[in-house]
Amino acid sequence: MVTKLSEEGQLGTMVPDFALQATDGRTYKLKDIMGENGAVIVFICNHCPYVKAITARMVENAKTLAKEGVGFCAI
Repeated sequence: MVTKLSEEGQLGTMVPDFALQATDGRTYKLKDIMGENGAVIVFICNHCPYVKAITARMVENAKTLAKEGVGFCAI
């Protein structure tokens, strides 16, 4: 799997506010995702074999992060 790091994607980078419509029909803004200790936003492709292979683990990690006050969103 290829990874790319950029200056913009470093830990601690503030994300601009956004409003995105989700598959459940709701619109989510950054404030809906942000936890008291931050947020993790991942950009995925739901038909990618690599993503399919880690989806269950990603969900479990999101639950663990939520207990630590960190929001999680996959786009």
